[in-house]
Amino acid sequence: MQIRRALTPDAAGIAAVHVRSWQAAFPGLVPQRHLDALDPAREALAWAGRLTEPRRPAAGVLVAETDEGIVAFAGYAPGRTAGTAEIGALYSLPEVWGTGVGRRLLAAVVQELTAAGRTRASLWVLEANERARRFYEAAGWRPDGAVEVDTTGGRPQIKLRYQLPLLGPVVAEPIRTDRLVLLPLTVEHAREMATVLADPALHTFIGGEPDTPGALRSRYARMLAGAPDPTVSWCNWVISLEAESCLTGTVQATVGLAGRGRTAEIAWLVGTDWQGRGIATEAARGLVGWLARQPVHTAVAHVHPDHLASAAVAAAAGLTPTDRVQDGEVRWEGRLAVASVPGPDLA
Repeated sequence: MQIRRALTPDAAGIAAVHVRSWQAAFPGLVPQRHLDALDPAREALAWAGRLTEPRRPAAGVLVAETDEGIVAFAGYAPGRTAGTAEIGALYSLPEVWGTGVGRRLLAAVVQELTAAGRTRASLWVLEANERARRFYEAAGWRPDGAVEVDTTGGRPQIKLRYQLPLLGPVVAEPIRTDRLVLLPLTVEHAREMATVLADPALHTFIGGEPDTPGALRSRYARMLAGAPDPTVSWCNWVISLEAESCLTGTVQATVGLAGRGRTAEIAWLVGTDWQGRGIATEAARGLVGWLARQPVHTAVAHVHPDHLASAAVAAAAGLTPTDRVQDGEVRWEGRLAVASVPGPDLA
């Protein structure tokens, strides 16, 4: 058996599974007259239309296929809140119930959604459909308390929403390099960092002016409170130079959804007294190496074209300039080798 993405010619096979699975699974749950009226030809036309829509990566359909043809399918789409997804259908022929086909198909959907950077998946199950509820619960899904009334076939029934966490937030961790330790930011770092960043020349390219310890403490508190968008993670570190037991600057990564996964917008700032010692380069390399071990596929930095030192740091960290310019800064990008996106064959 292979699991793959559905194509338009699969519409008839999907429709056949759709009709036969409903007629086998829902007697007693859905009015029989509704089940008897299901028409594979009509469903095939509907599925042909759905499969021709531009859907991926936000939405898609996977099919499980054997030598006998399509035996199961699952469809998913964006959820009702940002960064989430909803599985709208997962059905299989009665002949493959209990053989593991449905379990493998569900796992493939979860893999697809995780690769697309979704943080949580949900689906709806009839409260009275105990077989389906056991299936999803065995795979780790749990009801979250949300209920709706389903009126398919004219008979009102309660359906329950089940959820599965996918990608959690990316959380800053200590990062060690040869000479440095990147320490997750705390508000207590504000007093020392106010001195490190006190030179007005540091703000030539980033704007603003040096913060007082109190203002910096307030700013750090806002940063640590997290992004208002639940799909975005704010990760911030201070750079500690171990040999001198002092802080020398900061690095940061704003991780968010982009395309079929997550990207990290990175930045670095080293105090004037510690510049010219390779600290920014070592810290940026350490940060990019750490990001490559997270569910992040691309690192991005924006560098002013006149800031040659920052351009050198970006290059040393494995990023290359693009032809895109935003607010006068060049966008640099680097693919992170450890992160991967599954190819079209999910078998």
